[in-house]
Amino acid sequence: AYTIDTSLQTIDEEPPGALEIAEWAVEREENDDQNKQTACGGLTCAPQASIGFKITPPAGESAPLGYVVKLVEPQTGNCHPCDQPLCAESGWIWVTVSYTVDEDIEYSFEISAIDQAGNQGPASLVEVLDPGSGGCSSGAGVSGLWLGLLVIFIFSIAKSRRLGRADIEEIYV
Repeated sequence: AYTIDTSLQTIDEEPPGALEIAEWAVEREENDDQNKQTACGGLTCAPQASIGFKITPPAGESAPLGYVVKLVEPQTGNCHPCDQPLCAESGWIWVTVSYTVDEDIEYSFEISAIDQAGNQGPASLVEVLDPGSGGCSSGAGVSGLWLGLLVIFIFSIAKSRRLGRADIEEIYV
């Protein structure tokens, strides 16, 4: 956690500038049902994913900064530790969210820098979308592709046979 020094609040009233979020990453947990039940005191709980943000500090900032992550969407989502100052580790800050297995992870965050005096800079909006594995989706997939190719093949054979008969009828007329 990042520590705010309240004695600096009367000396430093200038907030940090806007952040640049260079990239983000999602790491989904790979727990089976037994591990989830053990971690949740015998109850099955939602899997968790860690979302990391690669932070580029505001230009001209020399003092160490903290960063505040605020969950914007979904409003009913679970995010930890959000809304409190975090320290960056090797330029990355991380939060944990809940998600539904096999579905997309889709979250919106506002991230801002905070200085030691507690001055918070403007927020940068970050949209995170990590496609799920689609375990129960009803998309066409590979089998739909093969079916489509088969239909095209059958129609092309039928069309060429009709053209072939027309050519033969013209010869005999």
